[in-house]
Amino acid sequence: MAKQIKILMFGDVVGELGCATFQKHAPKLKKQFDADFMIVNGENSCATGRGISPKLVAFFKHNGADLVTSGNHIWASKEIVDHFEQQNVDLLRPANFPSECPGKGVALLAKDGVTIAVINLQGRVFMKELLDCPFKAADSLMSYLKNKADWIFTPRLARKKWVLHIIWTDVLQLLLAPTLMCKLPMSASCLAEPLLLRI
Repeated sequence: MAKQIKILMFGDVVGELGCATFQKHAPKLKKQFDADFMIVNGENSCATGRGISPKLVAFFKHNGADLVTSGNHIWASKEIVDHFEQQNVDLLRPANFPSECPGKGVALLAKDGVTIAVINLQGRVFMKELLDCPFKAADSLMSYLKNKADWIFTPRLARKKWVLHIIWTDVLQLLLAPTLMCKLPMSASCLAEPLLLRI
């Protein structure tokens, strides 16, 4: 039986109140659930409720986040471009943005001999950005990651339905969110939000 992993996901953390709530509860929840990884969508964490700054990325990491994801508001704070250009991999932009955009859309996280890949994608329905198809991007990235990770996780931004949930590899327990978990090989065309794939 594969080692169980637990992923704690938060999002969207919005504005100062969202950051204060995250700071108060996230470290305790990570400890309470003995989470291996904590991922947070921080694209709306600026005081204005839109965008993220390098200082806020550091804030999330200081409070236990292993990775910060984003979506269409990633560019609302222009200073984030410098953060990406310094080759930081603690913040992901959507992988299906044009390849010329700064930053990366995928990251590898490892703990206790288990490596997970996180693919950050953005849907296209009701969105103004001209993006690549998230399903085709996921198919391509899953092929690339097949020999690099034990699990692939994608907290996909599509309809603004981010909620707190915890995923185990063999046992699936949810708090408020629909989730699909399946083993490869599979087509990315069956993606739900979020998705954890065993390779």
